[in-house]
Amino acid sequence: VFPKNSHTDGRFSSHQGLVQLWNKSGNGELLLVADAHEITKIRTAAASALATRTILRKKNQQGCENTSVLSILGTGSQAYSHAEAMMEVLPNLERIKIWGRNQEK
Repeated sequence: VFPKNSHTDGRFSSHQGLVQLWNKSGNGELLLVADAHEITKIRTAAASALATRTILRKKNQQGCENTSVLSILGTGSQAYSHAEAMMEVLPNLERIKIWGRNQEK
């Protein structure tokens, strides 16, 4: 973790890492090296979208169809990916409210 990176205007993530994919069968060659920051954004937003859809379906018979407003707390890198993921599971989403300490974002 590199907390000073949060002051680099988004150029560097405060959490640095790599995801590696190795060929399990065969000779174990390296197939992929990916930025963990990007994969984490996608995975976290996807998990939130799945949980949202599941909770709304259990809560009412209509599922996600009657949800038109989404609120997101925070303006960091997760905010955008969460908005994108929620638009996939909330078909009648009309408005997204975003709140964060940094009004410039």
